[in-house]
Amino acid sequence: MSPLDIYIVHLYKTLIDVSPESNQTIVKLHTKYLEELGDISFPLLRKSWLSVLPASYNIEIISEEDIDNNDLNVWNLSILRLSILKKVADNLIKLTTSSAQHDSKKIYIGLNKKQNFPFLVVGPVMNQKGVKDTTNSAMDLINKRASDMRMMAQHRYQVNIKADSDYREYFHKLGVSSVTIELLSNKPHKPIKVMLNGSSNVNKGPSFIFYNCARISVLLKEFQRKVDQSIYTQLPNVEEIDVTLLNQPEEWEIYYGYVLQFPILIKNCIKDIEKEIFSPQNLITFLSNLSGIFSVYYRRVRILTDPREHLLPLIHARIYLIKTLHQIIISFTKLATNNAKILIVTEQRIY
Repeated sequence: MSPLDIYIVHLYKTLIDVSPESNQTIVKLHTKYLEELGDISFPLLRKSWLSVLPASYNIEIISEEDIDNNDLNVWNLSILRLSILKKVADNLIKLTTSSAQHDSKKIYIGLNKKQNFPFLVVGPVMNQKGVKDTTNSAMDLINKRASDMRMMAQHRYQVNIKADSDYREYFHKLGVSSVTIELLSNKPHKPIKVMLNGSSNVNKGPSFIFYNCARISVLLKEFQRKVDQSIYTQLPNVEEIDVTLLNQPEEWEIYYGYVLQFPILIKNCIKDIEKEIFSPQNLITFLSNLSGIFSVYYRRVRILTDPREHLLPLIHARIYLIKTLHQIIISFTKLATNNAKILIVTEQRIY
């Protein structure tokens, strides 16, 4: 295979996670007018690729337990976990399957398998003694994690927290997000242990993710503030960005290891769901690892440098990279919570 043919194979795998047929016509090789057209061209609209996407069912996730009342004071922790997993499965399926499919397939989800149909078994939430927690409600856990986040903000990040309704609502949302991450962090069919008493390290993972989400949001806000003050110039079109200026190792690791892999990760979470294999825990691992590499990058590299003319192209390239990370975070929060504002910590008064 020629280098261009190899590139086309990688392009297919990156965009739609399938290998091209030998007679594929979506990606076109050019033999003339190369200066104007380049070596290859391909469509940017998703509908242009539908003909080469593998056929799929419309999958319907059905819960065996009653989770429609949404009463967090009544739900136990296992029902809360079931509700979160069903929501994530529904969102992943909507994102990765075509609505044009007429056939449908039902997949059940519950705490105990009761059907001969494909069934996703959700493991119980265990207490610190290693037995199923039947005493604490979903709201108990959310309130505890909200309190944990509040204490961490005060003692670790030296935040001066006011006793008003805005802060209470803010930390409640952080508590919901923390619980979501915690209950998604293990394989769905396996039990997961939750600690509610005493000081626990379990909240450090979500807190670290939130902290780096805040860094990203603050960076973008600060860049825009300097643009508004005419310190920096406006972002040019992405076609004008010189990505070769991104020469730091973390920048290329973020781009190749996370930005390009995110669409593939989404598909892989549910690619075997009809075989009763569901892997949302990979989303949490991905987000945690991404937060780690971004944290190293943020500490080591000064992103918003002096507004010297020769540095602006580098600043613009880095801002586009940061904006891409921001979009990944928004995509994750939509998948996990149906609310893109819950996880993204944008208030500078907190961090």
